[in-house]
Amino acid sequence: MARGTSLGDDGRRLLGAAPDRDERDMAHTRARVNRALFGAVADPQRVDRFALLARVGAGASGVVYAAYDPRLDRKVALKLIRVPDGPGAEERRRRWLREGQAMARLSHPNVLPVYDAGALGDELFLAMEFVDGGTLRGWLAREPRGAREVIEHFCAAGRGLAAAHAAGVVHRDFKPDNVLVGRDGRVRVADFGLSRSPGEGPAVSGANETGEPEATVEGPLHVTRTGAVLGTPAYMAPEQLRGEVATARSDQFSFCVALWEALYGARPFPQEDLPEALAAMDAGAVEPPPEAAAVPRPVRRALVRGLAADPSERHPSMGHLLEALTPPRAARRALWGGAGVGALVLAAAAEAWSGRPDPAQACRDAGERVTRAWGDPQRDRVVGAFAGVSAPFAASALAPTLGALDDYGARWRQVHDEACEATHERHEVSAAALDLRMACLDRNLAALTAAVDQLARADAEVAAHARDLVAALPDLDACMDAPRSLEPPASPPTAAQREVRRRVEGARARWRTGKAAEAVAEASTARGEALALEDPILQAEAGGVLGLAQADLGRGPDAEASLLRAVGIAEAARADELVARLWLALARLASEEQRDLERAGFFLARAESSVARVGSPLALRFDLERARAAEAMLGARYDRARADLDAAASLAAQLALSARARLELELSRAAVRGKLGDYGEAAALLDRASEDARSALGPDHPLLGDVYGARARLDLARGDLEAARGWARRAREQWAAAFGPEHPKLARALAWEARAEYQRGQYAPAAGGYDEAVAMLERTRGPRHADLVPLLRERGMVALRQGRYDDAARDLERARKLAADLLGPHHPDLASVEEGLGTLAMRRGDLDGALGHALRALEIRERALGPEHVHLAYSHNNVGDMLLR
Repeated sequence: MARGTSLGDDGRRLLGAAPDRDERDMAHTRARVNRALFGAVADPQRVDRFALLARVGAGASGVVYAAYDPRLDRKVALKLIRVPDGPGAEERRRRWLREGQAMARLSHPNVLPVYDAGALGDELFLAMEFVDGGTLRGWLAREPRGAREVIEHFCAAGRGLAAAHAAGVVHRDFKPDNVLVGRDGRVRVADFGLSRSPGEGPAVSGANETGEPEATVEGPLHVTRTGAVLGTPAYMAPEQLRGEVATARSDQFSFCVALWEALYGARPFPQEDLPEALAAMDAGAVEPPPEAAAVPRPVRRALVRGLAADPSERHPSMGHLLEALTPPRAARRALWGGAGVGALVLAAAAEAWSGRPDPAQACRDAGERVTRAWGDPQRDRVVGAFAGVSAPFAASALAPTLGALDDYGARWRQVHDEACEATHERHEVSAAALDLRMACLDRNLAALTAAVDQLARADAEVAAHARDLVAALPDLDACMDAPRSLEPPASPPTAAQREVRRRVEGARARWRTGKAAEAVAEASTARGEALALEDPILQAEAGGVLGLAQADLGRGPDAEASLLRAVGIAEAARADELVARLWLALARLASEEQRDLERAGFFLARAESSVARVGSPLALRFDLERARAAEAMLGARYDRARADLDAAASLAAQLALSARARLELELSRAAVRGKLGDYGEAAALLDRASEDARSALGPDHPLLGDVYGARARLDLARGDLEAARGWARRAREQWAAAFGPEHPKLARALAWEARAEYQRGQYAPAAGGYDEAVAMLERTRGPRHADLVPLLRERGMVALRQGRYDDAARDLERARKLAADLLGPHHPDLASVEEGLGTLAMRRGDLDGALGHALRALEIRERALGPEHVHLAYSHNNVGDMLLR
C-alpha cells in the first residue's frame, strides 16, 4: 500500500485480501527451460517460446542471446543462467530471480526493461529489451569525450538509478560496464543482478554463481566477486566492502567513483589493496585531479561529497546529486563558458541557479508565453492534422475546437494580467499569493500546450474527443482563488520539473482522447522521473493518470494499485483536492470495472469525506453523485441510483459540461430506468440524448453510436430482439463510418447482434457473429484484453448449445485465465465463466466437477457483492440444482 494512506483495520483487511499480484504474474509467465538442450549442446535453439538467434555475450553468471519473442513480436535479449545444485544454490536462484522482479517493477527510460523471467530446476532466464549498442565503458573508450558530454550520459544513468531508489531497489553494482548506450543515444542502467530491497541485509554465501568457492576480499580491487561481498570492489562504497547493508547512498558512492574515473582518467581511490583503499576512503583522501582537467569546480565538489565515507554526509539522494551536477540553463552557460571562468561569473551563475525570477519580468512575458502554447504556428498544425482525417465529422469538429482554444488562450492572458495587477499595481495581494497564482497558471498553460500537441497529431479518435479535450482544460478562475494560507513555492520549478509536468499533461491529453496505451507509457515515464525528482505532487498526478489509463485498458488490479499509490502520496503532501479526485476514481473503478461492492463502498466513503474536506466544490459534488450512483447500481439499489443520477443532472445544469459528459450522464440515467423496468422512460431519455448529440455534434459523430448501442442493450433486456439487432447494426455502421472497419467498438456491436441471435435460438449465426467479434477485438486490442472475457464466455456457451464441447471448453478455459490474470480472482465476470464451465461439466456427466464450478462461482460473487446481493440468487439456485442432480 502507498505510504501515507490511512485506511484503518477495515482497509487493511480489505486490501490485504487480494492475492500477491507479483506471484500471480510470475506464475503466469513462468517459462520451461529445456534441460536436455543445456546438457546436450553448447547453444540451445529455443528456450520455451523464445527462438535463439545468436550468442551476444557470456560471463561467469551466464550467457546472453539475441532472441525472438513471438508473443511480443520483437527481438529481445535473453539471459540464461544455470545455477548448479550445492550449498547456497537455492539462495542464488532466488537472488537471480530478484533481478527480474526488481527490474520489472521499474518503468523508466533510463532503466533496461525486463519483459519476462522464469525458472525450472537449476535453470533460469531473463528476457530483456535488446539494445543495439554497447556499454558506457565502450562509449567512453570509443573516442575522446568532453566533460560536458560525459556528465550528460552519466546523469541519464543517474536518473535511472534515482527511479530505482524511489521504487525501493538498490543496484549494488553500479559501474560503466552495467550501463548500456544504444545506437539511439539513450542510456539504460542494466544488470540489477545484485540488487536487493533495502533492509534485506548483506548477502552471504560460500560460492559465486558458478558454484566455485569465493575469493577472499583482501584481493585486488579489479576482481568482481559475489557472495560474502556483492558488487565490483573498485566501485564499491566502504560500507559494502565491510559487508554492511547497501543503501541508495551506496549506489551514489559507486556512481561518483565511476564518473570521477570517466572525467579524470583515474579512480578517486586508486589503491589496489583493499585495506589501503578502505583507509583512504575513511580518511577522505581523494586523489587530486589533473590540473589540466576542464571540469568545473562545482562538479568536483559534488563528486567529493558523494564520495564521503559516512553515508549520512553524502547527498540526501541521487536526485540531489543530479541537481548539483546539472544546474539550470543560466548557470550551465557560466559553468561551461570555457577555461578560466572567474569567481565573479561563477557566483552570478550560482545566484541564477538558486534564485527566484523577477516577478515583474514574469508579468511582462505573459503574451509571449501564451503565444508559444497557442499561436499561429500551432493553429496551422492543428488545422493541417484535421485536414488529414477522413472521418466525416472531423471538419465540423474543427471550428468549435479552434474557437474554444482561442477563448482559453485569451482568458489565460486575462487572468495572468489580473493577478499581476493585483500585486504590482493595486497592491491588494502579496507576492507570496502571486507565486501561488503563477504556479497554478503555469500548470494550466502546460495543460493547454499538451492539448494542442495532441490535436496537432489528430486521427479520427482524437478528432472525436477534440471538444471534450478542450472543455476539460483546468479552470482558470480557480487560480485567482489560490488560498492565501498556503505556503508559496519554495522556488520556481526546475527545468526537470517542467519537463515532467509536460509529460503528465501529455499523458492526460492522450487518455482523454482515447489513447490509453500511449497514456500508460507516458504516465509511467513521468511517474519515474517525478520519483527521481522527489516531487510528490507530480508523482501523485502521474500515478493518477496512469491508473485511469490502465482502467481503460481493462487492467483493473494494476489501475487500483497505481491509484492507491497516488492517493497515499497526495495525502502525505496534503493535496486535498487531488486526494478527493483519486478516491473518486477508485470508487468508480471498483463499481464499474472491478464490480466489487465492498471495495466500492470503502473507496466511496473516503471520497465523500475528502470532497467535504475541500469544501464540496460543484464539479467534485457532480463527480461524487456519479460515484454514488455507480455504487448503488452495483448493489442493485436502483431507486437510490436513480436519485443520485437525477441529483447529478441538477448539478450538471450549473456546470459547463462537454457534449460527451452530458451524453454519458443521460445514458446512465436511461440504464437505471431500464433496470427498474421502466423501458418507456429509458427509451425516451435515449431519444432526447440522441437529439442533443446530433444537434451539438452533427449526425456523423461516433457518440451517436453510443446511443444506438444503449438502445440495443435496452431492447435485449426487454426481449425485443429484432429491434435490438437493428440498433446494434446502426451502432456498427456509425462507428465504422467514423473510425473505419477495424475498431474495438465494432466488436461490441457485433456481440450485441450475436447475443440477439443466441436469445432467438439461432445458434449458427450467433456463433458466426461471436467469431467475428472476437477476431475484431483481438486485432484491435490484442489477445490479452479484458473485453475478451465476456465474448469468449458467450461464444463458449453457443458452442455448448451446439454440442461442440471441445470448442466450448477451449473458450471458457481461456476466458477463465484472462479473467483471473487481468480482472483478479474475485471479479464477477470470473463467476459467470465458472458457471459456464459448470454447465459444460454437467453436460459431460461430471457432476462433481459441475458442483465445484458452481460453488466457486457462488464464492466469487459472495465475496465481490456481499451475501445478500440479488445476483447471488442465481448462484444459490445453481448450487442447489447441482446438489439435486
